[in-house]
Amino acid sequence: MPARDSYGGAPFGDQMRQIERGCDILVATPGRLNDMLERGRVSLERVAFLTLDEADRMLDMGFEPQIRDIIDRFAPPPSRRAICFLPLQTAADSLTSLCAAGTTCRPAPRAGSQ
Repeated sequence: MPARDSYGGAPFGDQMRQIERGCDILVATPGRLNDMLERGRVSLERVAFLTLDEADRMLDMGFEPQIRDIIDRFAPPPSRRAICFLPLQTAADSLTSLCAAGTTCRPAPRAGSQ
């Protein structure tokens, strides 16, 4: 199960060559993922799970437009899910307004809690 990463500040072409060799799991920053989507180099068509880790921090850092675009492109039918890991309920409430129908945004459990 090949996993790849993609982020700004690293050569785009090198990252794309790795992804094009095969990728079951892609870990990407919102800006770089959006760049790949806009260039038509990747698609979310066959994605089963979209996970946004530390989504509250991404919003605080100004990535709302990129997150909104990614979630809109994902638009999960019933067989697909988007998962957002958030430390605070208030962040979950603000991010839920960005999410497409069928997407659940819930606060992540605290480390060590059950």
